[in-house]
Amino acid sequence: MRFNEQVIDIVIPVYNDTHCLENNLHKIVKEGLPKGWRMKLYIVDDGSEKPVVLPNLDLEMTLVRLTENNGRSSACNAGVEAGTGGLVYIIDVDCVLEKGNVIDSHIRTIKTDGADISCGPIYSSGNNFWSHYQNNVVKRRNIAFDNGDKASHTTANLMLKRKVYEAVGGFNEAYSQYGFEDKDLLLRLLQKGYNIKSNEATAVEHKPDLSLNAISKKMEMAGRYGSMLFKSRHAEYYANGRFGSFDLAGLWVSCVAPLILKPSLKIIVIGFDFLEKRKLMPYFLGSRVVKLVSGLGYALGTCQAK
Repeated sequence: MRFNEQVIDIVIPVYNDTHCLENNLHKIVKEGLPKGWRMKLYIVDDGSEKPVVLPNLDLEMTLVRLTENNGRSSACNAGVEAGTGGLVYIIDVDCVLEKGNVIDSHIRTIKTDGADISCGPIYSSGNNFWSHYQNNVVKRRNIAFDNGDKASHTTANLMLKRKVYEAVGGFNEAYSQYGFEDKDLLLRLLQKGYNIKSNEATAVEHKPDLSLNAISKKMEMAGRYGSMLFKSRHAEYYANGRFGSFDLAGLWVSCVAPLILKPSLKIIVIGFDFLEKRKLMPYFLGSRVVKLVSGLGYALGTCQAK
């Protein structure tokens, strides 16, 4: 297939987040591009309970509708396959391009700085606990990236050459639930020798609705549905990471651990939410509680790993 080298295919996977989509699209309209470049948008409705309807905006948009919710990996692949641009930009629906030059900065990272893949940070401009926590997570990812872990970022704000994406087969659709599809893709790109760069100028704002209960559930899902697959494909990286420390799969304790973990997590979450909502939770303590609950939720998931 012949690519259009000066077209960027923007892929936005959507599942029941239509309230975020319109805000995101209004920001993309204002994005500046280098002379001669065009962008085409592919909005992928990943089997939303209420079908996505595109707003009337001055954008080249195509709605790709999937009949079933098969997860972010499948949705991203479907969006990429629908386009023919030489560059692919994947942006999560709750990540907003506030600065007006994000896409341009990604293009320059690839075309001028010689990268195959451009990973952008995801910040929050809020002033609450979760904004501070998210921004500190980004700082840790940046430090890890600078120290050699080129798979430390997410793919929620990612631009790469189409030929590079297709060379590794895109996202692995076996990751049908939350967790590990990002790391898996980035590690496979690195194994092929492709060059990943990070650029602060490509930062976007993340506007999720976070809660400790939601984080616990997501981490449990990652441990249950993605850990075995990721561990089998990237064993060394997994063993050296923090997830490996909480993996109880195959251990005798996995039979009894849920009896302790489930009620413990429930108590911790209730106590945390009570204090956090009343702004009585000191950040230094709250951040440690979030890390603990993330690890325990993940451990609970690995007890039922598939």
